[in-house]
Amino acid sequence: MTPINQPLLLDIDEQTRSGQLDRVDRWLATTRLLQAGYRQLLDDTVGDIAEPHLRSYLGELRDVAREHEGRVDDLHRAFAREPTQPGTVRTVGASLLGKARQALGHVEGAAAGATSGSWRKLRELLLSNLDAIAGYAVTSSSASPSAYPPSST
Repeated sequence: MTPINQPLLLDIDEQTRSGQLDRVDRWLATTRLLQAGYRQLLDDTVGDIAEPHLRSYLGELRDVAREHEGRVDDLHRAFAREPTQPGTVRTVGASLLGKARQALGHVEGAAAGATSGSWRKLRELLLSNLDAIAGYAVTSSSASPSAYPPSST
């Protein structure tokens, strides 16, 4: 396959384009939820870590997570979509996701022998971080024409 070195223009009808953007809307919401859940889990964890170097590092991660959470609005604008306004639905959704992850992390951690609360929280952070990264990856790949099946029209 020959790589494309110049911009590729696709001619798609408005119905197909709207359908693609509707799918992107769902992923934008998912990405926001995953990133907010990750940041809230960092918020909950930083104060519980006694070791100063690790607490400082997690504080830096939290600052970056906040910045990334704000960047989801940039993704909305890149797709010519209006970002959702901060509010109860976003906050409650992220809180519920974070608490569900904590509960699952406690069960999985206990099964794996992680008896310390700090170790369980760090494991939860790792998994939550991977989810947030995946959300961004899927959303950004949604802009790619190869992410959509060919139109039947």
